[in-house]
Amino acid sequence: MPKRRVFFSFEFHKDAWRASQVRNMGKVDNSSTFSDNDWEEVRLKTDTAIRKWIDEQLDKRSCLVVLIGATTSSRKWVKYEIEKAYQLNKGIVGIRIHKLKDMYGNQTTAGANPFYSLYTQEGYRLSNYIEVFDSNYSLSTYVYDDIKENIEQFVLDELTEATNDLPRQSELPTSEIGRATKQASLAFLGRLQLARKEFKDAIETYKQIIDYGDNII
Repeated sequence: MPKRRVFFSFEFHKDAWRASQVRNMGKVDNSSTFSDNDWEEVRLKTDTAIRKWIDEQLDKRSCLVVLIGATTSSRKWVKYEIEKAYQLNKGIVGIRIHKLKDMYGNQTTAGANPFYSLYTQEGYRLSNYIEVFDSNYSLSTYVYDDIKENIEQFVLDELTEATNDLPRQSELPTSEIGRATKQASLAFLGRLQLARKEFKDAIETYKQIIDYGDNII
């Protein structure tokens, strides 16, 4: 199965060590794992520059994976990343990492659900729709193995849900920013069908894209 290109969202100062364990599991495409030095450089820039960097990173990814520690839900840029991913119709999942050890060998407490305080355009809490993986194990090594075993399918399941919710062109004003066009929706669906080895369905999907005219697949 092709590895998914995802964007990892997490609280850098408290959870970078825990997050690096998940990022380096080898279960997602290597392009998903930008280095700590990249973020250290970006975070010193202006808010406008940080937003631009996040927007560019999310645009290249199919899914946002929020790595949830003790205080992740209160972080400004984590909130922005979730809101932007929702706006772009990306798949979104949460994974609790508080039971992974930090660089000093310490676990921490479970934090609030970061999706609870954010809302859909219709006013419903995102936590009603976004799944959060929380290992039933307590020992850090077991939690690590549990996440590693499940993260790939967990992301793929969420991408399937996101595809089902993609808007179609007939539903979109031409001036609406940040929403998928019909062609983009179909391209996303086609890539997902290929990932699931649904080749006949993928062929039909790409035929629809071609029928729309000049498109880059």
